[in-house]
Parts: sequence; structure tokens; C-alpha cells
Amino acid sequence: MKKITHLSRLKIRWLNTKTLIFLLFGLFLPVLNGAAQTYCTPAYFTGCSWDDDLNSFKITGQGTSVISDLNTGCTTNGYLDNSTAIPAVDLLPGQSYPVEMNTNYTAGWEKASIWIDFNNDGTFDNTTEKLLTDLSLDQHPSFSTATIDIPITATPGIRRMRVRVVYNGLGFDACSNEDYGEAHDYSVNILPLTPCTGTPTAGTASATQRTCAGDPFTLLLTGSTVGGNLTYQWQSSPQGAGTWTNLTGATTISYTVTNQTADTDYRCIVTCTTSNSNDTSTVVSVAHIAPIGNFYEDFETTVTGGYSNPTVPDCWSYFVNTGYGYGYTSTGGQTGKGFYAYPYSDTELFLVSPETVDLGNGTKQVRFSANLSSTGIIGTEIRVYSLDGKTSTAAQTLIQTIPLKTTGWQEYIVPLPVTTDDYFAIAFYGAPSQYPNIYIDDVYYEDLSPCIFPLGIDVTNVTTTTANISWDASTATGVTGYEYEVRDASGTVVQSGSTTGATSAT
Repeated sequence: MKKITHLSRLKIRWLNTKTLIFLLFGLFLPVLNGAAQTYCTPAYFTGCSWDDDLNSFKITGQGTSVISDLNTGCTTNGYLDNSTAIPAVDLLPGQSYPVEMNTNYTAGWEKASIWIDFNNDGTFDNTTEKLLTDLSLDQHPSFSTATIDIPITATPGIRRMRVRVVYNGLGFDACSNEDYGEAHDYSVNILPLTPCTGTPTAGTASATQRTCAGDPFTLLLTGSTVGGNLTYQWQSSPQGAGTWTNLTGATTISYTVTNQTADTDYRCIVTCTTSNSNDTSTVVSVAHIAPIGNFYEDFETTVTGGYSNPTVPDCWSYFVNTGYGYGYTSTGGQTGKGFYAYPYSDTELFLVSPETVDLGNGTKQVRFSANLSSTGIIGTEIRVYSLDGKTSTAAQTLIQTIPLKTTGWQEYIVPLPVTTDDYFAIAFYGAPSQYPNIYIDDVYYEDLSPCIFPLGIDVTNVTTTTANISWDASTATGVTGYEYEVRDASGTVVQSGSTTGATSAT
């Protein structure tokens, strides 16, 4: 029954000034608390009830500050907010701190990632706020260890940190829906830096290593002054020219370059705004890696992977576009090794090529062999795409769908169209409630065959004496005409003909 307070039982009394101030503060306090950030709750279908937990987490901060959250086991629904229950750990911008974690599940299957909401906007950004990605966890009582780097630009204050574990995870974010795992939230206290004085030291410029065309690299400073009131400006110059230009947006102690197209020199100017003095770093030269030309991939030099280890050849990439399947280099190739994919129940997996130049802009083709290892699996397809990048965020353009209906190795050729996309993908699709095992091997990126066959062949309006045949024109410039034939059930040719420059015939 609803409770009612009757007005006749209320008493009115005058309040003194001090009491009134406290009362008003109490009224406003909920409003102030309501301004605190509201964070997403990471969702799990099953959670950690099968030991897929974040059993222990420890981070050692500045001085004696530490978070030591040990042997917690599994939390209901797979999420525990410790942001107020455990005191914040002190962290200093520009420093690195060790973290230790474990799980109660078998070692190697659980992956852990860490985010800190540095800008306090209530979200965890995968680009600027993800400090640890997919660390494989050891099983209790052993610990996996790593370090997280606090950016020099981190502003002082209490910030939310999320530690998330996902079973067999790969590139997951802080809020996504996952099957198994657990997440804990904590608080960190970003300490202020001591303001700089005098002339700062810019230090030594360096760049992270890369081996593949199109890979980004990060410019870094070491040995530079650490303090408040410092600004940074990275500059570039054609290699050896000494003509320096500011890089737009490159105003932090590290900067990631994603669009280098020639051999380039880089340096950084560090300014102390307190004294209005600056210093220039050493110069680092970064050679340009040209996109790949024709190539052949047989997977023989690639490490054999497994369910939780999606190994791919150098400069290739892999991602799950939809669903929950997996793929890796295996020993089940046509000759030796090949790539295996298990796109179960409405899953699409992408194996993405190294970077090319516009996929040949209409002058190239992809040739490969594929094997569907079991019969009776309907709706299985290989799809060939062009992409403008090599991750799941890239724009995808479907070029050709190849139904796999029979077992055994077969070779396929797909002409690549005129495009500005630099990557192709061989994608593996399994239909709902189907569980196909697909293998590919011997992938060629090569010059277009001078008389490449047309695609999209279709036959309609079939009668006992006539049929309409249509097709997409061959992309090869040397093709000027087409021949066709009709065979009866015994394979005997009963009609044939030719046409010039057309895409249909009767």
C-alpha cells in the first residue's frame, strides 16, 4: 500500500542561517553528483561463470600508491565498478607503470585490455585512451605482466580506468557485447606536472619500426624535459632538403604518421611557455616503403596458428567482419600450409592483402585455390572485396561472390575493376546454422589475363529451342567478342554462335 504523509501532521519551524546553508547544500549535492560521468556497462552474454574472469589486478603507481585487487573471482553479470570502493592510484604524465593480472581460466585464452578516460568525457576512446590491447592472461596463481604509458598531455584529476577481459578476444572495445569475460572499473589520480623553467631539452627524435607499405609509424622523443607548460611541434622535410614545415595536429610528445608517400626527415620543437624558450630535437629520417607489385602467397613461411591465434603472412591482416568465427594459417593447404577459416553460423571473416597501388586500376586479377572440406553445407561462399584500408573500419566494395557447393580444391580467378582502393580481401562466409570448414592456398596477385572471361554469366527464358544469355563484359581490353554454345543432357553441342562487343545473346 502506498504511504501518504498528511499535511496535518507537518510542523513548521524557522531555521537559523547556519542551518539554512546546510540545508541548501544538501539540496544541491544530488545535482552536483548528477554531473559526474555515466559510463557504459560492458555487456556479456554469459560473463565469467565458467571462470572467464579478471581474478586479480594490480597496478603500482607513483611512490607507494597502488591498486591491489586480488582473487576476486567472478562478479555477477561480469562487471564490477570499483571506482569508489578502492582508492585511486596516483599516476604522473609521461611515466610508465607496471600492471599484473590473471584469470581462473586456462592460460592464453583470456585477453585483457585497459582504457583510461583522460578527457573525462564518459567514453573510452580506442585511439587515444586505450593503453593495453589483448594481453594474454596466465591462470591463477601465475600473473601476466605489462606496462601502461601515461601520455605527457594527460591533465590532472580523478579519471576512470576500465580493465576488461574477453575470452578469445581480438580488438574488442570497452563497451561491446561479448560472449565470455569480465570487466572492472577503477579510479586513477593524474598528478600535475611541475612547471618548466629556463630552456627545455628537446632530446632525441626516433620513429617506430615498420616493414609493410601503408603501416603507420609513431614519432617519439626521448631524453626531453618533463614538466608542465611545455608545447610540442613536429616538423617534416623532404629527406635531406632542410625545408621544414609544421605537421598539422602534431603537437604532442609523440605523433603517429599515417600518410607518408616519400622519404622524409622529422624533428620536434619543444617550447617552455613559462620562459618562452625552446629547443629543437635531433632529426630522424624515415624511408618510404613502396606498395607491393605482383606477388604470390603460399603461406609456407607463416607460423601455424590456432583458434585463439589468427596468424597471417607478413603484411596481410585479418578481422572478423560479422559473427564469431575464426581463421588462421594451418597445415591444411593444397600443398603444405594454407589459410583455414571457420565462419560458423552467419559469420564473415576477412583476409586482407598487402597494400597495392589502386589494385592495378583495372589491370590486375586475383587467382587462388579453395577447398570446402565437407559436403551438405549450404550457403557457403567466398567473397572477394576491394577495400580502402586493411581494418574492419575500411570501406568494403564487393567484387565477386563465389558459391562453394562441392568439396575438393578448385582454382578461381577474379578480375579486379578500375578502383582507387589499395587492398583486396578474400572473405569467408558461412550461412546461418551452417558450420563450414574452408581452406585457401596459392594466392596470386598478377597481371590481368589478356583474354579474361566475362563475369556475371546468366541464362534466362529457357525453352526447348531458345535461351537468353547475358554477362558482364570482360575487363580485358583485348577481348572484342564472345562465343557461346548450348549442350544437351549428354553433353552434345546442339547450338553455338558468336557475338561482337555485346553483353547478351539469344
